[in-house]
Amino acid sequence: MNQPNPLPSPDHMEISIGVIAVGLVTVTVGLLICMSMVGVLAGVILVGFGGLTVWSQYLATFRRDAWGALVISIQCSLITLFLLANLILWIMVRYWISGMKTVLNMATPMMMLGAVVGICLWVTVANWQWYWKLRKATQAGLIAPAWRHLSVSDLLALMVMIGVIFGMLNFVFKTMW
Repeated sequence: MNQPNPLPSPDHMEISIGVIAVGLVTVTVGLLICMSMVGVLAGVILVGFGGLTVWSQYLATFRRDAWGALVISIQCSLITLFLLANLILWIMVRYWISGMKTVLNMATPMMMLGAVVGICLWVTVANWQWYWKLRKATQAGLIAPAWRHLSVSDLLALMVMIGVIFGMLNFVFKTMW
């Protein structure tokens, strides 16, 4: 039977918190790159991508917004495909350079990248399942259209995220200088 207001599972909440944490780290790395004046464009791209990741995952999970779920699902799919293509290309180039021996010598880093691809695939499947659940509930009229204004709890979450970013930047600057 349909729930009047579908809620994410505890597993999806954990996945969302992990994705938000990775997005905040990506924003921090992007800000650090922007400060170095060498890769300003790369830093701006990382800040934008990480910020979009954090915001869309937040909208999808905590505001139950189907648009946010669709955006984060597409982002996770693209990241998973990119990492999988890198893994396959890495294996093919290593095999092409000097045969199976170099592929076996690089097995540990390749397995680590394969584990990252597996985790990304798990996150992607979970986000797509949540998107389809939200879409069905929205079409059935069980969820009201997304409310686009910021509430006090949204502003509090935003302040916490900004504090985390500045905390990571502060840690990096204290350890570097």
